[in-house]
Amino acid sequence: MRGYVTFILVLIALLLVFSLAELNSEAASSDFSKAIIVERVYSLQMNIKECMVEALRQGAQNGFDDYDSSHGIAYCKHCPDASCSLLPLAPNKCDRSLCEKCFRESEARAQAEQYAYLRVALVIIHDFDSDFVVSIETPQINAFTIPNSFSNNGYSLDSVRFADDVQIHIVSEKFVISADAKILKGVLIKYESSSNN
Repeated sequence: MRGYVTFILVLIALLLVFSLAELNSEAASSDFSKAIIVERVYSLQMNIKECMVEALRQGAQNGFDDYDSSHGIAYCKHCPDASCSLLPLAPNKCDRSLCEKCFRESEARAQAEQYAYLRVALVIIHDFDSDFVVSIETPQINAFTIPNSFSNNGYSLDSVRFADDVQIHIVSEKFVISADAKILKGVLIKYESSSNN
């Protein structure tokens, strides 16, 4: 009878050990899946920031390049602010259609900013992950040029800067999690100066 009681006690002890081990593994598994969700949110935040910066960089460069290639400083002599002539045979005869092609540094910056906004808008409406709802604030940006004697019209794009913080909000009802991130005001994207621009 003593062997039978010992057997029952050992069996109960083993069942308790296995139950505790199973509970521990479920808790560890639960903690592990929470860690995976947190890592997914962090990766999503980093991906959004990288996409925003790259969209801004490419959009601004494309806008500046389009303006630079379709405008020229040689056309400015046909503008009233360059003292164009009303005489019909003058080499700097006033001509509105030619004046519209005049390269103006402020307009080049404005077009760089406009194209950057268009690219960033595509990032804002992009569905990054079906498990998460992402909302991104539209950024305020500034483009800066720099004199460049090797460029087409004497200027090249120098940098683009976030003028305000850009708020990013991520929510998931499925995983019951929300997170906020931001791209800080003043983040500057510099362009390499090149003699080929």
